[in-house]
Amino acid sequence: MSDRRAEVLALEAADRLEEAAELAEVDGAWADATRLWERAVRFDRAARAALAGNDAERALDLATRGGHAEPEAAAIAILVTRPERALGVAAKLSDLGRHASAARLRLAAGDASGAAEAFERAGALFEAARAHAASGDPRRAARCLDSLLETDPDNRAARLELGELLGRHGRHEAAVRVLQRVPQDAPERGRAARVLHASLTALGLAAAARELEAEIAGAAADPPEAVGSDPSASGAQVLFGRYRVVADVARTPTAHVLRAVDQISGGEVAVKLFSAASLRDSGRDALRRFEREATVLGKLRHPAIVPLRDYFPDAPAVVLEWMPGGSLADRLEREALSPAHGVEIARAVLTALGEAHRRGILHRDIKPANVLFDRGGAAYLADFGAAHVADAAATVTSGVLGTLAYMAPEQRRGEPATVKSDLYGVGALFWHILSGAPPGESEEFLSDELSAEARAVARRLIGAPDERPESALGAADLLGSVPFPRKVPERRAARADGPPSRRPHDERLVTLASGELHDRWLDRSILVFPLESSEMPRVRAFARADHRALASVLAVHNDEGNVWVERVSGERVCDLDDAEREALRDALEALARAGSAHGRVDPAHLVRRGGLVVLTYDSAPEGASLEADLAALAQLPARSPTTETH
Repeated sequence: MSDRRAEVLALEAADRLEEAAELAEVDGAWADATRLWERAVRFDRAARAALAGNDAERALDLATRGGHAEPEAAAIAILVTRPERALGVAAKLSDLGRHASAARLRLAAGDASGAAEAFERAGALFEAARAHAASGDPRRAARCLDSLLETDPDNRAARLELGELLGRHGRHEAAVRVLQRVPQDAPERGRAARVLHASLTALGLAAAARELEAEIAGAAADPPEAVGSDPSASGAQVLFGRYRVVADVARTPTAHVLRAVDQISGGEVAVKLFSAASLRDSGRDALRRFEREATVLGKLRHPAIVPLRDYFPDAPAVVLEWMPGGSLADRLEREALSPAHGVEIARAVLTALGEAHRRGILHRDIKPANVLFDRGGAAYLADFGAAHVADAAATVTSGVLGTLAYMAPEQRRGEPATVKSDLYGVGALFWHILSGAPPGESEEFLSDELSAEARAVARRLIGAPDERPESALGAADLLGSVPFPRKVPERRAARADGPPSRRPHDERLVTLASGELHDRWLDRSILVFPLESSEMPRVRAFARADHRALASVLAVHNDEGNVWVERVSGERVCDLDDAEREALRDALEALARAGSAHGRVDPAHLVRRGGLVVLTYDSAPEGASLEADLAALAQLPARSPTTETH
């Protein structure tokens, strides 16, 4: 491995994705650069890197996902040199719901009829009309323009296009009716007057035609771009042929959130573009879970759930109703809230969860950032991106899901998520409202007016699972069973003579007698690696593989410059049954796909925990490979039906 390649991997492991991508570009490693830009949700740069690497189809996919016109046009120009391939790619784009891009590709490849159909499906009626006309179907072209003018009667470009179309096909009376409504001071008037003159002459209305001659003689030639241009074009980025971007809201390593206007309904929406690579990195089933979840969530209708407006599974992206009131996290940064207001917010979230739980959906990431407010201040539960249909196999270690400060203790220990773990999340954000910080960081309530009963309710919501209510609606009823003060408490300033501040993890980590570091939150021993460690590419591969038969990467702490890996404990394994062997093979293949090999498939690195055989984490020896791993796995003794568990 070259030094520069190693540097790219180290930057990637530290989540410095854009720096890693730029370095890969310098090295001419275009496939790596494409992948890294995609993970950084920089689809424009990813598309350009794919073009540089002669992968026009991938470039087009990335450009259309992000709505970037320039790399899209460049990719189309390459693809149409092989028309059959171009039409196949266009069909894939249509299947993904990217109809406008499919239409542009079809048009460039000479399939005007197919382009017209795709433009119509994208709602781009002006371009659909032109494509229908080019394919020899003026009737459908006129129908598209009529539909456009019904919703936008002042669209002069569409009016001129329709008038010219009618005139060319001998429908002069209709052409006159349409073109007479083009204002005399409009840029399109000169060209409209010439078409009007021809139609009036054809109808034998010589006097009316002569009245236009002076206007035509004195009119300057219309600028070519002013006539017949796409009336929806404004220079703004349009996603999926429908959502015009008005602002860049947020960007994370896994997603990019944009504020946009739905050009069909006129309403504001939030478009959340996920990094497909990041979803793949979260586990081989994560993308499939995400797709299934979005399909189910699309059917959820509840007044306290942010409505899902659209879903593009292969982008992947979701379109949600825009929430102009910001998040609870923002509000808690700015101000204290009254306990009674906190109850209203928590009960809204709980009623939303009640509906989701009824359909078998767990949220798994309840936190203040995922509670949003509309213009009137009503609370909504958002971001079911970490959610999945209830699955006993899904734990905190299955992907980097949830936020530890608001996560139930049993989830931190790696136990399956449940309804009650979602309830803990609501209790934790309610605790934050009451105390100014999540559980474990503050035990003192801001309001001195809280009754003993109110304090007991707050503590019960973050108690042990058997102390919490049985359901979300039961928790909502519990919150409504006692009064909470309506007075807004004052924030408590930190005492100047108080104890020195501690790092967030100082109280989590203890050193056992064996010398191992133990995380009290997750109740497991851990290995700690600096982010600049040479182990980071391997750690990153374990995180990407995200397999239950591999030691888990538990957390990345950019602020402290380290990453935590699970130190798996349990009974050593000497032999395997067929199911265990197959699970380990699957884990090793997942690790190889993530860019690493284990290298130590032997009884010293195999542990049975909770009925599952797990490969522990260790540094890889020289020459480690998937082939060697599978050969070592094949050499491990088989357990006969009568063999006792070691």
